[in-house]
Amino acid sequence: MRSLTFVLSLACLFVGIGSGSGFPGQVQQRGADIVPGLTGENSIVDKQAKAVVERMYAAYARCKTYTDTGTFVSEDNRMTFVTRYKRPDRIYFEFTAKNNARDGRFVYWSTADRHDAQRRSHHGGFPTTVKNVLHGNAWYGDSGELEKDETLDMIVAGFTGISMGTGTTLTTMLFPGEVTSRCFSNMKDLVVEGTAMDRGVLCDVVYSEENLIRAWIDKESHLLRRVSERFDPADSEMVTQYEPKVDVVIDDRHLVFAPPRG
Repeated sequence: MRSLTFVLSLACLFVGIGSGSGFPGQVQQRGADIVPGLTGENSIVDKQAKAVVERMYAAYARCKTYTDTGTFVSEDNRMTFVTRYKRPDRIYFEFTAKNNARDGRFVYWSTADRHDAQRRSHHGGFPTTVKNVLHGNAWYGDSGELEKDETLDMIVAGFTGISMGTGTTLTTMLFPGEVTSRCFSNMKDLVVEGTAMDRGVLCDVVYSEENLIRAWIDKESHLLRRVSERFDPADSEMVTQYEPKVDVVIDDRHLVFAPPRG
């Protein structure tokens, strides 16, 4: 059985900034205004679906702050999570897993520290120097491991599987072109199924048959509210729900994490 989360991550990594083969000493710039997949050969084909996704990305690009609380529920797993973001480069994500192979609390947060990083292409080949890259830290509660001063892109990629995508989807839209994991913009077959209510909010509903993923996007705020997906058509549904808010006050103390001692 294929892992949808893994497939989505690979799709975005292969088209993301920094995925070229590169030569020794080559320098690449990452721009926050780049949205991989919305243009070019990997673009969403359906114009209506593309417009919905463009409005969604624009909503996250406009916000000064963003925060959410949410849940992920599947047949075998249950997670709760929170995201906090403060423009231009502060992000905090935390989830707590239950009934998972890795139970516990998991956190990553950006340090607002930017410096160059050496990275190999996702296709292999020579290392590439990526300029002015945002870094961060991650803490894994089941092992007590603290990962320090890694690129935010690599940290988020590492959270893809263990968070079942909850730690990647929003961060990718808040840092387009810099964080390259899991993105709706690269689902070429995405179509608009219509509109539906989600917890009292009218949403556009988009669907990718290839990826077996459906998303509910608020028609007024254009923020993501719900995602349902399956690994295989015969599998049970996995549902992620978001309670998003934008342009609210976020205390800087809530954008960092102090791992427990011992």
